[in-house]
Amino acid sequence: MKRSDIRESDFDKLFFIDNPAHGRLLPIYPVYSPEHNGKYDDDLENPEWYNWKANSNDRIYRDRGVLGEGLYFAKEPAGNLDVTIKAVDFLVQTSLHPEIQEKVRSIVQDFMNIAAAFSKIGFYQEVRNDTDLDVRRLTITEVEYIFTVCRSVYDLFQEVFRCVWERIELHESSGNQLPENFTKMALESNEPVPSEKLEDIYGLSPELANVYESYAAIFNDIRSFRNEVIHDGVGIELILSTEKGFGVSIDQPPFCDLDAWEDDQIESHAIVYSTIRSDVSVADVAPIWPPISKAILSTISLMNDFVDRLEAEFNLPPYLAPDYEVYIRGHYLKNLTKISNLMQEDPWGQSIGATMAKHLPSKDQ
Repeated sequence: MKRSDIRESDFDKLFFIDNPAHGRLLPIYPVYSPEHNGKYDDDLENPEWYNWKANSNDRIYRDRGVLGEGLYFAKEPAGNLDVTIKAVDFLVQTSLHPEIQEKVRSIVQDFMNIAAAFSKIGFYQEVRNDTDLDVRRLTITEVEYIFTVCRSVYDLFQEVFRCVWERIELHESSGNQLPENFTKMALESNEPVPSEKLEDIYGLSPELANVYESYAAIFNDIRSFRNEVIHDGVGIELILSTEKGFGVSIDQPPFCDLDAWEDDQIESHAIVYSTIRSDVSVADVAPIWPPISKAILSTISLMNDFVDRLEAEFNLPPYLAPDYEVYIRGHYLKNLTKISNLMQEDPWGQSIGATMAKHLPSKDQ
């Protein structure tokens, strides 16, 4: 909603908002605020939750219930599964204009879906020895999905950054308008565009241009992986179920071009490539978790790094609710906090397998 749409008497209810001006939309998201218990309809069953809604007359009222999934404001997470992503908090609090709102919502939904697919791989790995299902084939579809959505988020965030950039008032000319997709912005003949060239063409600061250049290579890896699978018919033919967990042959496409493993994570395994001819070959096998985690981590880090540079370099509108953060509630999002660990200390995904095992019925049942 726009500030002008809210009556003054109703606006006082939105106690968490301090800086409503600057032409931004006001996100009427739920607020988790135990310290405000007893204010505004204290007979509600869950008084710590403030679920604000607008009726047909744009009157603000408080609804019942507890948020099941989505965004909310809070000083601390309402549950141990809730997370915050700095870039999402920044966009909601400083830059939620009409042309950005739906894109931010799409980015949040994409991360919820990535987290679900990521968690399903952990579930399949955990049950692989206790079921007659072909969990390797199920895993392949989730891996393809994760790379596809990560590639899409790069473009979505480029659209968002483009909108934010257009609203920043620079003392000097900002150069040409930024492209709408990340490929045109950061790559030229599949190679990273030098930061100096980005500075000259688009008027970016050296630091912002360097963010593009530093993420161009990993973006191209994600993009190439996705293109090979979706467009070039290079399917993920083999997911190996080893004693340690799911592995992949790093000698075969599309994984052979990914630089995602430490040397001590790679092992030699005998692989049967054809069940008809029983062709056996020795191949280098590595855990599936590091490349997946690297793709997700780079996508989140890209957004956060851009936000860091914007806040460091420009005089931006103040946060709507400076005493609060925007949290994301989703059933599987907390598993994404494991991605750094899965790239280093736990490359075979024992921790996420153990997490998903908690949702399995006891074998005694």
